[in-house]
Amino acid sequence: MRRLISAAVVGCAFLLASGCSATGETPNAANSPASGPTTSAPSPTPAITLVDKATTCAAYNKMMEELGDKVLEIGGRLNKAGAGDAAFAAAVGDMHKLWTTTQAQLEQQAAAAKDPEVKAAITEFATEAKKALAAATAAGSDTTKVRNALNSADLVQAQFKATELCG
Repeated sequence: MRRLISAAVVGCAFLLASGCSATGETPNAANSPASGPTTSAPSPTPAITLVDKATTCAAYNKMMEELGDKVLEIGGRLNKAGAGDAAFAAAVGDMHKLWTTTQAQLEQQAAAAKDPEVKAAITEFATEAKKALAAATAAGSDTTKVRNALNSADLVQAQFKATELCG
Protein backbone atom coordinates (compact mmCIF):
# COMPACT_ATOMS: atom_id res chain seq x y z
CA MET A 1 0.00 0.00 0.00
CA ARG A 2 2.83 2.41 0.83
CA ARG A 3 4.29 1.78 -2.62
CA LEU A 4 1.02 2.77 -4.23
CA ILE A 5 0.70 5.90 -2.08
CA SER A 6 4.25 7.09 -2.73
CA ALA A 7 3.97 6.37 -6.45
CA ALA A 8 0.76 8.36 -6.56
CA VAL A 9 2.37 11.20 -4.62
CA VAL A 10 5.25 11.57 -7.05
CA GLY A 11 3.04 11.16 -10.08
CA CYS A 12 0.45 13.68 -8.83
CA ALA A 13 3.05 16.20 -7.82
CA PHE A 14 4.82 16.04 -11.13
CA LEU A 15 1.60 16.12 -13.12
CA LEU A 16 0.45 19.14 -11.13
CA ALA A 17 3.78 20.81 -11.72
CA SER A 18 3.59 20.08 -15.42
CA GLY A 19 0.08 21.50 -15.49
CA CYS A 20 1.39 24.66 -13.88
CA SER A 21 4.19 24.96 -16.35
CA ALA A 22 1.81 24.48 -19.25
CA THR A 23 0.51 27.97 -18.57
CA GLY A 24 3.99 29.41 -18.67
CA GLU A 25 4.06 30.02 -14.92
CA THR A 26 7.34 29.27 -13.25
CA PRO A 27 8.28 29.93 -9.66
CA ASN A 28 10.41 33.04 -9.62
CA ALA A 29 10.66 36.32 -7.80
CA ALA A 30 7.86 37.82 -9.90
CA ASN A 31 5.21 35.28 -8.94
CA SER A 32 6.43 33.67 -5.71
CA PRO A 33 5.96 35.03 -2.23
CA ALA A 34 8.90 37.03 -0.93
CA SER A 35 11.49 34.83 0.67
CA GLY A 36 13.27 37.48 2.70
CA PRO A 37 16.95 38.35 2.62
CA THR A 38 19.18 36.06 0.63
CA THR A 39 22.36 36.61 2.57
CA SER A 40 23.10 35.05 5.91
CA ALA A 41 26.01 33.77 7.90
CA PRO A 42 26.73 30.11 7.25
CA SER A 43 25.49 27.87 10.00
CA PRO A 44 27.67 25.13 11.41
CA THR A 45 27.13 21.69 9.91
CA PRO A 46 25.68 19.38 12.56
CA ALA A 47 27.20 15.96 13.09
CA ILE A 48 25.25 13.22 11.36
CA THR A 49 24.34 10.15 13.37
CA LEU A 50 23.92 7.10 11.16
CA VAL A 51 20.66 5.22 11.60
CA ASP A 52 19.57 1.70 10.73
CA LYS A 53 17.36 0.70 7.81
CA ALA A 54 14.17 0.54 9.86
CA THR A 55 14.66 4.08 11.18
CA THR A 56 15.61 5.48 7.78
CA CYS A 57 12.65 3.81 6.09
CA ALA A 58 10.22 4.93 8.79
CA ALA A 59 11.33 8.54 8.17
CA TYR A 60 11.13 8.06 4.39
CA ASN A 61 7.63 6.52 4.53
CA LYS A 62 6.39 9.24 6.91
CA MET A 63 7.79 11.93 4.60
CA MET A 64 6.09 10.36 1.57
CA GLU A 65 2.73 10.18 3.37
CA GLU A 66 3.00 13.83 4.47
CA LEU A 67 4.07 14.78 0.96
CA GLY A 68 0.91 13.16 -0.39
CA ASP A 69 -1.30 15.25 1.89
CA LYS A 70 0.48 18.46 0.93
CA VAL A 71 0.39 17.69 -2.79
CA LEU A 72 -3.36 17.11 -2.61
CA GLU A 73 -3.88 20.39 -0.74
CA ILE A 74 -1.74 22.44 -3.14
CA GLY A 75 -3.21 20.62 -6.14
CA GLY A 76 -6.70 21.53 -4.99
CA ARG A 77 -5.70 25.18 -4.78
CA LEU A 78 -4.15 25.01 -8.26
CA ASN A 79 -7.33 23.52 -9.69
CA LYS A 80 -9.54 26.18 -8.06
CA ALA A 81 -7.40 29.14 -9.04
CA GLY A 82 -7.38 30.70 -12.47
CA ALA A 83 -4.11 30.64 -14.37
CA GLY A 84 -2.27 33.88 -13.89
CA ASP A 85 -4.09 35.08 -10.77
CA ALA A 86 -2.47 35.61 -7.37
CA ALA A 87 -3.86 32.38 -5.85
CA PHE A 88 -2.46 30.37 -8.75
CA ALA A 89 0.96 32.01 -8.47
CA ALA A 90 0.98 31.36 -4.72
CA ALA A 91 0.12 27.68 -5.24
CA VAL A 92 2.87 27.31 -7.87
CA GLY A 93 5.32 28.88 -5.42
CA ASP A 94 4.16 26.53 -2.67
CA MET A 95 4.63 23.50 -4.92
CA HIS A 96 8.16 24.62 -5.73
CA LYS A 97 8.91 25.13 -2.01
CA LEU A 98 7.42 21.72 -1.20
CA TRP A 99 9.70 19.94 -3.67
CA THR A 100 12.72 21.93 -2.56
CA THR A 101 12.00 20.87 1.04
CA THR A 102 11.34 17.28 -0.01
CA GLN A 103 14.62 17.09 -1.87
CA ALA A 104 16.46 18.41 1.20
CA GLN A 105 14.72 15.83 3.39
CA LEU A 106 15.68 13.04 1.00
CA GLU A 107 19.30 14.21 1.07
CA GLN A 108 19.27 14.31 4.90
CA GLN A 109 17.77 10.82 5.10
CA ALA A 110 20.36 9.46 2.67
CA ALA A 111 23.20 11.09 4.58
CA ALA A 112 22.04 9.50 7.84
CA ALA A 113 21.30 6.05 6.39
CA LYS A 114 23.62 3.31 7.61
CA ASP A 115 22.28 0.74 5.14
CA PRO A 116 24.23 1.25 1.89
CA GLU A 117 21.42 0.01 -0.36
CA VAL A 118 18.83 2.33 1.18
CA LYS A 119 21.34 5.21 1.19
CA ALA A 120 22.01 4.71 -2.52
CA ALA A 121 18.32 4.44 -3.42
CA ILE A 122 17.26 7.56 -1.53
CA THR A 123 20.26 9.49 -2.87
CA GLU A 124 19.33 8.46 -6.40
CA PHE A 125 15.71 9.55 -5.88
CA ALA A 126 16.85 12.97 -4.58
CA THR A 127 19.27 13.35 -7.50
CA GLU A 128 16.68 12.41 -10.12
CA ALA A 129 14.08 14.73 -8.56
CA LYS A 130 16.58 17.59 -8.71
CA LYS A 131 17.37 16.84 -12.37
CA ALA A 132 13.70 16.59 -13.32
CA LEU A 133 12.73 19.84 -11.64
CA ALA A 134 15.70 21.66 -13.19
CA ALA A 135 14.79 20.35 -16.64
CA ALA A 136 11.13 21.28 -16.16
CA THR A 137 12.07 24.79 -15.06
CA ALA A 138 14.42 25.17 -18.03
CA ALA A 139 11.63 24.06 -20.37
CA GLY A 140 9.61 27.17 -19.48
CA SER A 141 6.20 27.01 -21.13
CA ASP A 142 7.02 24.13 -23.52
CA THR A 143 4.46 21.66 -22.18
CA THR A 144 5.94 18.65 -23.98
CA LYS A 145 9.42 19.26 -22.57
CA VAL A 146 8.02 19.86 -19.09
CA ARG A 147 6.04 16.62 -19.12
CA ASN A 148 9.01 14.67 -20.49
CA ALA A 149 11.25 16.06 -17.75
CA LEU A 150 8.81 15.33 -14.95
CA ASN A 151 7.90 11.87 -16.18
CA SER A 152 11.43 10.68 -16.84
CA ALA A 153 11.94 6.94 -16.54
CA ASP A 154 14.99 7.54 -14.34
CA LEU A 155 12.95 9.54 -11.82
CA VAL A 156 10.14 7.00 -11.67
CA GLN A 157 12.58 4.09 -11.32
CA ALA A 158 14.51 5.85 -8.55
CA GLN A 159 11.34 6.56 -6.59
CA PHE A 160 10.09 2.99 -6.97
CA LYS A 161 13.45 1.58 -5.90
CA ALA A 162 13.51 3.66 -2.69
CA THR A 163 9.91 2.79 -1.94
CA GLU A 164 10.46 -0.91 -2.65
CA LEU A 165 13.38 -1.04 -0.24
CA CYS A 166 11.39 0.74 2.45
CA GLY A 167 8.01 -0.89 1.76
